[in-house]
Amino acid sequence: MDKFKWITPVLLAVLIGGSWYYLTPTEKYDVCRSGNSYGSWENVTETVYVNDRLSAVGKYRCDLEDSELWCGKLSGGKRTWCYYILDEVDISILDKFELKSGGDGISIKPNYTELILNRWGEDYLKIRRDAAGKAAFKDGKVEWQDENEIMRIYETGNGVEFEIILKEHPKANVFEFEIEDSGFNFYYQPPLDEEMNNVSCNATDCQGNHRPENVVGSYAVYHKYKKNNEYMTGKAFHIFRPKIIDANNDLIYADMNITENVLTITIDEKWLENAKYPVMVDPTIGYTSKGASFDEFMFSENPYGTDYSYRLGNVYAGVEGTLDYFNANIESDDMEDDKTGTTYVFVNEKDSQGTGSHGQIATNSTDITYDGSASAWYTFTLNSEEISSGTDYVLSITADPNDFTISMSYASLYLWYDTDGSIVTYEVYDDEVNIDNPFEASDSENNIFYSIYVNYTAAGDTCSCPASGNWDMDCGDGCIVTDACDMMGNNVSMSGPGTVNIQAKIYNYTYWQVSGGCHVIEN
Repeated sequence: MDKFKWITPVLLAVLIGGSWYYLTPTEKYDVCRSGNSYGSWENVTETVYVNDRLSAVGKYRCDLEDSELWCGKLSGGKRTWCYYILDEVDISILDKFELKSGGDGISIKPNYTELILNRWGEDYLKIRRDAAGKAAFKDGKVEWQDENEIMRIYETGNGVEFEIILKEHPKANVFEFEIEDSGFNFYYQPPLDEEMNNVSCNATDCQGNHRPENVVGSYAVYHKYKKNNEYMTGKAFHIFRPKIIDANNDLIYADMNITENVLTITIDEKWLENAKYPVMVDPTIGYTSKGASFDEFMFSENPYGTDYSYRLGNVYAGVEGTLDYFNANIESDDMEDDKTGTTYVFVNEKDSQGTGSHGQIATNSTDITYDGSASAWYTFTLNSEEISSGTDYVLSITADPNDFTISMSYASLYLWYDTDGSIVTYEVYDDEVNIDNPFEASDSENNIFYSIYVNYTAAGDTCSCPASGNWDMDCGDGCIVTDACDMMGNNVSMSGPGTVNIQAKIYNYTYWQVSGGCHVIEN
């Protein structure tokens, strides 16, 4: 059997270590191999299943040992084009190596040392760094190695590690990565004492807020336009502050900066001079929709002492549709095993009763038992209340401290968030609970993006040219305009978070308005 074949690249699946890896080689193997022993492919006739999902009948299996690679035939051909290997895999010839498939897939281009993180099946973040040596797949990790360093990329439970092992003192203490993305904002998460301008605080704790040590100096990655429904908060990734660990297990954090599509990691030079090598540089990128810091919004010592709450919220641009659910990521303290009390959520029309006075259009109050475990998404049912494009809405949440009965000490509830830098924020204190309608609150300068969002049902199709009247396009419908449209003197409005792709002429309109975070692409 020939070991090498040149063919048009075809996507193939390899089961290694219990996970599927997708290969798109430019030079294709037609071989099953264990070490230096080569086998052949046998047709599968018995009923067996791949990962308990896909039947392997009619496919092929390597006849060496207990191979679990299942392959199909090359389309239109008689041979089976497969790549399977039971020991360490040399993937340096591959055009693409996919660690994880699907809408949130993770793939690598070995020849370009490029990591590609996909989100929602349509958005991506690419990170590149030059590395010497051939790419290999070993122990579940893609690895490049030369005489000075080892670079590894591997999947974790909720993200990916982009790891550099320094064998000796590096020539420079600055490491650069090139970034390319499909439309994200990168929000720096500063120390809390700097962010809140409070010298009595420290970097991780301030006025009921907490920011973990690896989040201080990190970046939250949000889509520029997509929010709510399947996009949740619009957060796609979090790039955590890199840990630097030497052979003595001494640890420091590096400084990280993202400017003009370059991610820079800077390590303290004096620490590098005194470190015992090898040294590991360990940036982590997490897939997450919730914020990485949290803010206390309810405290109760009922019936023994102090009680208070905050009503926290953000402004969202409306779309044409009806409200289904309100979602919030909440965590409770672990001082009590179980804490049951009433949590309230609200949707208000911004400034509908005057500046800083927001009329309520939807609410829900639910008794929830918080058990002190990790944070979780809580869903509150709304009642199909109508919302409109071109209108801003305030989403907010609070809890009643007097409704929590405390048997031992106290109870606190926390709402997760990221520092955004641009979003309108509301934070209103009350020594009981603020459920007022209208909600009286002025815009805050905190720019905190709380982990809250809504699910809604969009109104009917807004993407087609109207026969008469104005054209009110909901950008959340993802419209692609392919036919010319004569507006006959009427108006065009594109509003709400989302994208409109215009591939044909729209003409004879009086005015054209784009609002609410709509992104328009004209081809």
